[in-house]
Order: sequence, then structure tokens, then C-alpha cells
Amino acid sequence: PVHIRACLDSLDRKRAEQVLRDLIGRLKAAEREGRADDVRQLNVQINELRIRKAAVPAPGANPPGVRMKALVTGGAGFIGSHLCAALLDRGAQVTAIDCFTDYYPRPIKVANLHVNAGRPGFRFVEASVQHGALDALLDDKTHVFHLAAQAGVRKSWGRDFRVYTDNNVDATQRLLEACVGRPLHRFVYASSSSVYGDDVAIPMREDALPQPVSPYG
Repeated sequence: PVHIRACLDSLDRKRAEQVLRDLIGRLKAAEREGRADDVRQLNVQINELRIRKAAVPAPGANPPGVRMKALVTGGAGFIGSHLCAALLDRGAQVTAIDCFTDYYPRPIKVANLHVNAGRPGFRFVEASVQHGALDALLDDKTHVFHLAAQAGVRKSWGRDFRVYTDNNVDATQRLLEACVGRPLHRFVYASSSSVYGDDVAIPMREDALPQPVSPYG
């Protein structure tokens, strides 16, 4: 796995670039060999690594006297748990929420949570964004990192369509509404590489034209 927490360290930018180059090399190989599932997974990892590098403030980046108090949705996911760890390493207080959707086995997410369990400044709440007590969760928060979503392209069609609108669209709208009027320093929304569709240059760039071909994208 990609050690994103280490890559976010501002003193180790060379390591981050090495990991990124390695991922791009693996992506090109997967494309040549027609391994579609690997291509999708590698694209997600590449884009999430770039997002995390840009989104997480460097040490000392907060305004004087302000300690980051972050809410991380989807905090039990692979990326979410690493983001929580990176924020904790920088002295932030982190509240993570996750509702353990059934797309990934629960034991995997529990193992992700174990990385941060017991660390000073970390708190976990098992709840969905749609039904959680957002007012209480957002109290005194300075930053929100919204990673929670129902994953998967194929299942976003057909009988599971409502699951995606509920977990991805409605949940995001409720979180945004709950943030209105709050003195947040930053709201970071991590999207999916699927927004760019199938016909996009590799490696992907965040300024590429969105051309989704599925409800998930």
C-alpha cells in the first residue's frame, strides 16, 4: 500500500514524488496489459495522493493561535484513516465518522481504525453523514474533510441507484447545509477519478474536463 502519511511530510517531498512516479509506472503497465480493475484502483490512488498533498496544511500553516480541529467523514476508509493519522501527526484534534457501508468488509475498516485508536486527540463516531448529529460533530471544528461516499461504479446503476444518491448526493448536501454559518477555515471535498470518465489523459489532472459515464462519477 501507499504510505500516504509519510508522503505528506513536508520534509520528505522526494519520497512523495517517488511514490507518485511508481504508481504512474504501474498504471501504464496495467493499461498495456488490459487490467481494467487495476487501472481504476491505481487512478484512485494517484489522484487521492495528489489531493492529500494539496489539502493537508504544512506544519505551522494554521493562523497564529489556531489549532486545527478537524472532522473527517469516511474516517475508517483507507484514505480517511491515513488522512486522520497525518493530521494527528501535525498536532490536530480529529473527529472521524464512518457508517461502515457494506461495499468493503467491516473488518478491513476496523483494522484501518486501529491505526489511530487510542492516539491523543482522536475520536471516532460510528454514524452516517445523513443521520449523524452534525451540529454536535461540527461544534468548534476549524476544518472539514469530506471523504465519505458509497464506492463502486457498476453498482451505481440499477437497483442500487438510490443507495448512491443517498450516500453521495444527499449526504454531501446535508453536510454542506450543516456547515453554513460556521467559521470554518477550510472545507475539503475529495471526489472520485470517475468524474473524468473513460476518455481522459493519463496521468489524470484535477483540471481535466469532467465527463462522468456513471451515476457514481
